[in-house]
Amino acid sequence: STVLTEFAVQTRFWQEYILTDLNKTNVQIREHLEAQQTAVSPLVLKMNTTVRRLKLPMTSAPLLSMADLPWPKLQELSLDGQYLDSSHAESLPVFLSSLSELTSLSVQVCRRGDVGRAPILGRRPASSVALRGLRSLSIACPDPEDAIFSVESKDIRRLSLRDCPRYYHYFLDWGLMSMPCGWVSPILTSEECLAVLKRMDMPRLDSLEIVYLAEKAGTDDELLAYVASAFPILRHLEIHRYRVDRDETVDYVCSQSL
Repeated sequence: STVLTEFAVQTRFWQEYILTDLNKTNVQIREHLEAQQTAVSPLVLKMNTTVRRLKLPMTSAPLLSMADLPWPKLQELSLDGQYLDSSHAESLPVFLSSLSELTSLSVQVCRRGDVGRAPILGRRPASSVALRGLRSLSIACPDPEDAIFSVESKDIRRLSLRDCPRYYHYFLDWGLMSMPCGWVSPILTSEECLAVLKRMDMPRLDSLEIVYLAEKAGTDDELLAYVASAFPILRHLEIHRYRVDRDETVDYVCSQSL
């Protein structure tokens, strides 16, 4: 074992997209990413009794092996990078279900079309102790049916239901930084976003980020009204609102009284 209390693996920004744009085959990309896990896994698995803060690319996290170990001091977990495939995505709920002491969880993982929305805690009811002490939760492209939204949430101060990569990249041409074919960012609709927020009891929430797609003008009025009334101590609010019809004129004044 080690005595490390903090450990972070920093990968190149948009590494997965750069590899795609360099015409690497799927096999070559997978081999590159799995080599990272081979290098990182032995060290990560030896710090389970001491680490408090852990930041890993999804492809470097040996989640199934981690789920077999206790992590009594792990308080902050951050995962980014990408899912290799749908079976890879299914390994995350196995690990998260074994944790009870986390206060901060961030899952900003990108995905291809064959993965789509992937519930980070599964769709079955979670155990009563799973993630019971969360104070900060950030999820990219959340699944509305995710069991994570039914865990104890009264202590949550910061919530982010966002996109990764940012949804607007699909509409921009930035050369190498443009979105390669096959990557998806399945953001919530305004109705789904509202349903998620209503599932959670967050009286202490003071920071909220939501990213959603509005079918047409006015369809998100109920969502905005709910945010204004349900979180009275909110100090930070960030909204990324996208239109199905990009030519639609948006009225900035909500039709309902907030």
